[in-house]
Amino acid sequence: MKKVKTVFLHAPTLSKSDFSMKRRQVNGDQLARETQALIDEMEIDGYDFTFAHHIISSNGTASYSEGTLLYFKLSEKV
Repeated sequence: MKKVKTVFLHAPTLSKSDFSMKRRQVNGDQLARETQALIDEMEIDGYDFTFAHHIISSNGTASYSEGTLLYFKLSEKV
């Protein structure tokens, strides 16, 4: 079993168009539910949540990614 796991959780957006010039708006409610579900799942697998880091990546064109890296470590209780 790995001692540390890193998971990228894509941030769901309310904007449907990848070509819109407007900054995408993150669906915070959905992101919170997905984050909590991931943390709960990882705890069941024996990992403790350590911290999160928000990621925004864009190359100035249609390529855009926004989400959160979540870091987990193997629980000492396992």
